Formats: sequence, structure tokens, C-alpha cells
Amino acid sequence: MYGERGTALNKKHHSLTLSILLVTILSFIVSIVFFNISMSFTADILDVMVEKYDYLGKKNEKVLEEFDRYTEASGIIPSDHEAMLEWMDRHHNAFLEMAVIRDGSVVFDSLEYQAAGTYTDFITLKETACESIAFADGEADVYLLGYFDVELYYQVELFMTVFSICIFLLIIFLYIRKKVRYIQELEKEIKIMETGILDHPVTVKGNDELASLAEGMNHMRESMIENIAEREKASAESDLLVVNLSHQIRTPLTSLLLYLDILSKNIEDSDKTEEYIEKSKVKAKEIKKLTDRMFEAFMTGGNSRKGEIQKTDAKVVFEETLSVIAGSLKDMGYHVELEAEWDSSELVVHSHTISRIMDHLHAGILLHADESLPVYLYVHPAEGYTEVSFAYTLMKDIVFEPDGRVSVEKLMKEEGGYAEIECTEGIVIGKLAFPSVHKSEQTAGLKEKK
Repeated sequence: MYGERGTALNKKHHSLTLSILLVTILSFIVSIVFFNISMSFTADILDVMVEKYDYLGKKNEKVLEEFDRYTEASGIIPSDHEAMLEWMDRHHNAFLEMAVIRDGSVVFDSLEYQAAGTYTDFITLKETACESIAFADGEADVYLLGYFDVELYYQVELFMTVFSICIFLLIIFLYIRKKVRYIQELEKEIKIMETGILDHPVTVKGNDELASLAEGMNHMRESMIENIAEREKASAESDLLVVNLSHQIRTPLTSLLLYLDILSKNIEDSDKTEEYIEKSKVKAKEIKKLTDRMFEAFMTGGNSRKGEIQKTDAKVVFEETLSVIAGSLKDMGYHVELEAEWDSSELVVHSHTISRIMDHLHAGILLHADESLPVYLYVHPAEGYTEVSFAYTLMKDIVFEPDGRVSVEKLMKEEGGYAEIECTEGIVIGKLAFPSVHKSEQTAGLKEKK
């Protein structure tokens, strides 16, 4: 048994740090691949759209019209290269090429900053806009070409860069959220163990430090179950041993009393002898009485351990118990609506049984309830009972298990109460009826006896 556990605990696990590093590298590769593919695909689409709708030609004509209005207002001349270049730099982010031709000669070239004897190459392109503009020193043909499509590509590239970064961060976020949810699941299962319910196993997912922690918790839970079983077995054996010893002591003590009786009847009269004999008989009777009491206590140990039923104020019991449950659920993120109505009823139930039943209720809510929806708890008096009603909504993909319901119903039946628990369309509704007696009824019963 312990060898298997040792093997399981010594099993190698992948480092959580290494897993996060690998996920980071993977998300980086995915985002880079997405960026390259999307940019290639988008660039092809932009090329087709720019060509189809003559985007550059229309844009260049619009800018050239703006330049025409500028020359008319400012009186600029083509030979004023600095003023021409200043307008180009001040009014447009895109790279512009401009040439001014008069009488077959280039009087301004934005690339050469001087008049040239031949036309520049760009004026022959179909995207180039051409218009005759009246300058202060006469008319001239102005050719303008702006690479406005570059700005579109920059915008698309910026968008795809941001989108790729979002994909990179999203992959890492999803992985971390998966681990955080697993940690929250482990926290719920630890809360269940804290209530004393050790039958529910701890979920083991993955092969990292968290999975190793869950395995260790599972082994600890199994060890606790075994230790409790061994202690109960040792206690039972100890009880049996004491019973046997008590029985063995009773026989020689009974014989001793018989011998003393015979001795007191057959010896000669003597004050000291009689005194000694009487004292021996008293001591022997005391020992026999004590051993008889011990024998009876252990012979009825199965019933006495359950304890006598003691009437307890229902408000005192459930006000504390339900407050603890509600507080624990709120700490776990649940929204709890607790209502209570009280009278002077007293419970007629073993106190430890109440604790077990409420522990089952608490664990059932932690295991099955959807924490995004309210949990309802309501305690109120009824005829002959104090009832605890509850309702909650099951989490998605959770199937309501009848095992816990059967255990609660059995415990309630043993105490003279009853339980009604059902699940309809994902909503669990239940009622626990604990036997109780109104204090006025007890007072009336006492008066009748008198």
C-alpha cells in the first residue's frame, strides 16, 4: 500500500514554469505565423482594390486640385523650389513626386531640386495626375504622383500587429485561466475535506506541481480514512479487552465474597478477626460494584456512544450552524439568501447527527451549486418539526448524484424526521424536517403529571 503511494509521489512531473514557458513560445509562434499569413492575404486584397477602384489616380487628382488652389492664393512660382517642397512636406504624409514642365522643359523636379532638360520617369505612369496650372509667372503643366497606398499598408500592418499581440496574450491568458480554475476546484475540495467528508476524491489534472499537490492531498485523505478505521478498530478491540477483563475480575471477587462469608461463620469469636473480615467484605463489595458498572457501560457501549437525546433550542442550533454555512459559501463567491423564523421549539435530535446532516448539505452545495446564481436557505417551525428548506441551481454539465440524498434521508429517518430532496430541470429543492417540541407543550405535560 505505502509502496504504491511512494511510487506515485515519486513520479516525475513537468515543471509548471516550463509549461508556461512552452505555452509562451507556442503563442509567440502562432501569433507570428498569423501575422505573416494575414499580411500576405490582406496585401493581395489591397492590391486588387487599389487597382480596381483607381485609388491612387483619384487621390492624386484631388491633391493636385488642392495644389492649384494653393498656387492661386499664394502666388508661388515653380522656380521657388523651397516653397514648393515646403508645401509638399507640410500638407501630405505620403511620399510625393512632382514635376512642372513649361514649353517642353522641366522647370521643377521634386527629386532633383533643379530644372532638368528631360522629363522624369514618373510622369508616364497612369496613376500620375496632370493639370495645367496658372502660376504667377505663367502657365505650366504640373505632374503629381503620391504613394498614398503605402499609408493604407501601414495602417493594415499596424492593425495586424495589434491583433497578433492580442492572440499572443489570449493564448497565455486561456492557459493561466485553466490553471486558476483548477486551483479554485482544489480549494472547493479542500473545503469539503474540512467539513469532515473524506469520501470525495481530490481531482488530479495534468502532470505538473499542481497535479502533484492534488495527488498528495488524495494520499493524505486516504491515509486519514485508514487511520480513522484503524483507530475505530483499535478502540473496539480495547473495549472488548476491558469487557473481558471486567468479566474475569467479577469471578474471583464473587468467590472472595463467598469465602469471607464462610470464614465469618466458622472461626472463633475474635474482635480483631471480625473487624478484619468485615473490612475485607466492604472492600470486595466496592470493587465488585465498580467492575459491574464498568462491565455494564462497555456492554451497552454501542448505544451509549450515540448519546442520550437532549432537547436543544432550535434557534440556538440552526442560527449558528446556518450562519457558518452561509459565511463559508459567501467566502467562496456564492450569493446566499438566508431567512429564518423562530418560535420556542426545542429539537429532539442527537446534536452530532445534526452536524453530520448539515455537513452533507454544505458539501452538496459546494460540489453541485452554480456560484453565479443564488443559494436559498430558509428555516422555519412546522407542526411537530423544525424545517430547513434549501434550493440552488446545478452547475452546467453536473449530474445530480442521489448518494448524498440517500445518506441524508437515512440519517433523518433514524432521528424520527424526514428529508425530501429532488432535482427538476437543473434546480435542486430540498426540505429537512427535524423533530421538535414546543416548550408550551412540555409545560402542559408537566402540569398534567402533577
